[in-house]
Amino acid sequence: MQLRLIPIAALSFASLACGSNEASGAGACTIEAVGRDTGADNLRASLRVPPAYNSGVEVRNGGVSVEWGDCDFPLNALLSEETVTSVIANAPIMTLTDTRHDVRLVEAEMAIWKFTDGSGEPRFFVTRVHSMVPILTPRNAEERERFELPTNGS
Repeated sequence: MQLRLIPIAALSFASLACGSNEASGAGACTIEAVGRDTGADNLRASLRVPPAYNSGVEVRNGGVSVEWGDCDFPLNALLSEETVTSVIANAPIMTLTDTRHDVRLVEAEMAIWKFTDGSGEPRFFVTRVHSMVPILTPRNAEERERFELPTNGS
């Protein structure tokens, strides 16, 4: 009888986890940034750009994250390897840079395709990065503490 209870308990747990209509922190930030509509749009947001393409179990988008406004979470953005490689190669050098990890902070204009997946979370593909400009002045406490402009141009 215990064998039958385990699958039933697992199904009950799974339905509770999937049945929530509340967005995660990243989902809420994504809704705030791009809304709930689906389809093509444009977005101006900040990118955190690593010095090189990263990969691994807990790394998404080659290490590039898309952030918006005062949100505490990165947006639910998806970037192709080709897009990430281009962003890393073309992001301005003389921009605020994380003193611990060499991550550059830039402002970007992007074309996006918005959709909602099976989880109900809003997401978007970055289909093109039109432009990137440096961020030269810290905008919040974290940036004042951890970011500075490179002194030697690299």
